[in-house]
This record gives sequence, C-alpha cells and structure tokens, in this order.
Amino acid sequence: TPLGTFTTYAAAPSAPRNIVATADGTVWFGNDGNGTIGRRSPDGTKTKFFATGCAVLPGMAIGPDQNVWFTSLCGSVGTITPTDQISTFPAGIASPMAI
Repeated sequence: TPLGTFTTYAAAPSAPRNIVATADGTVWFGNDGNGTIGRRSPDGTKTKFFATGCAVLPGMAIGPDQNVWFTSLCGSVGTITPTDQISTFPAGIASPMAI
C-alpha cells in the first residue's frame, strides 16, 4: 500500500502466478493448478472465475479499461470486465504465452 502496510494472505490455489493489480487495489492471479482466475478485492473478498477449460494460464495483464486480459495454453485469449463478464477468443496460435 502507499503507507507501506504489508498483509499476507493464505494462497488457496496450488500454483498461483501472473499476479496483477488494478488501480483500486484489487489483486488478480491465475492458477495453473486448475485453470481458474482468482480475485481478491481490497476488502478481502475472494472470487474464483472458471474462465477457460484449460489448466494453464500463462499470461495476465490489466488493460487501460481495467479489464483483466489472460492467455490460455489451449489457444485462446480472454477478458474479464469490471462487471465480471467473461469472454474468450481464439488466439490464432496454438499456445499463446504472454499478453
């Protein structure tokens, strides 16, 4: 945080990776253990998204519109909007790695 406060949370996923944060302090992460995307809001609320049918999510980024963009090794790119709408699109390549 801007004040230097550090908080440790238990990580529920077995393989969290690609941790990104939005401007409001919400933290997003991919879970390679089961292909889910997790969100922890500043108030501590946890949400799990089943964004793809793929177990590996190698890339994640926050767009200028605050959408969370992610890649899947199953050949797709996806987005989660601030209102929790999930969309996936064919990437055009077999295994997109980063975004």
